Amino acid sequence: MSKETPDSSLGRRRLLRRAGTVAAGVVGAGAVSAAVAAPAQAAPGDPVVQGENNNGNTADPLVTLNNPGGPALNLAPSGEIAPDAPVGSLRVDGAGNIWTLAVPGLPEMVHTSFTATQLVPILPERVLNTRTAEGRANVINQAGNFDSAGRLLSGKTIHVYVGDLAFNAVALHGNLTVTAALGDGYLTLWPGGAPRPATSVINYAASTKLNALANHVVSGIGVNGDTPDVISIFNSGNAAHVLLDISAFTIIWGFSAVFADTGAGAAAARISAAAAAKPMSRMAKRTDGKAVWDK
Repeated sequence: MSKETPDSSLGRRRLLRRAGTVAAGVVGAGAVSAAVAAPAQAAPGDPVVQGENNNGNTADPLVTLNNPGGPALNLAPSGEIAPDAPVGSLRVDGAGNIWTLAVPGLPEMVHTSFTATQLVPILPERVLNTRTAEGRANVINQAGNFDSAGRLLSGKTIHVYVGDLAFNAVALHGNLTVTAALGDGYLTLWPGGAPRPATSVINYAASTKLNALANHVVSGIGVNGDTPDVISIFNSGNAAHVLLDISAFTIIWGFSAVFADTGAGAAAARISAAAAAKPMSRMAKRTDGKAVWDK
């Protein structure tokens, strides 16, 4: 039997104190872990700072925020942001759009890659040339609108399909040209299906005074009856040949597509595929049944 010395007694007391400290640390770590994993609590209608959701309401969540330390936060459709809500407040509307408050009392929709627009240049493409039968192929209402030479008659409106180049685009950018006019007049270009505006995009004189006149145009793209991706052109004056060249489209990435090549058969197949993947009703739901340019 060994005799305990002052030094060995002191060493044993140090060892016991060290063991107690480690045990306390383990208990403390467990408590901290439990606190982090627990979801935040909120009464119905109160803001949720972090945690799983608003008092367990998980019905049809439309936005999910990942939480690596615990359950995800699900944002379900809610009412308008209160005028006195703090800056940074979020809400989700019934169509899945996210709204935030950057300026007190002025909520704004958060644009994502699904809803934001982008300008997409293309290799310039002539979609209308009334001087030839082939050049009039994209006009969906040819009967009664052209003279024997193919000129657009006075007081007539034609509807031009541009879907071979882009599906569900919201605007086009290009050049409108008038030539061989038999008298003075002007042309108006606007989104198909919308009322004709009291504006002109190009004013022209008789062909004895000019060979051709062109002007840059930017216009929304609409729907004419059951045909999407249409623009309309009205001729106020005497019969004249009309040409339209497109150089870019404005599209919404979540709903639109721009085609690299323009072969008619390939384009028709792509349109069908795009329509199946992103049906028009989906866009109508997002925009309350209105085209973006008509908001």
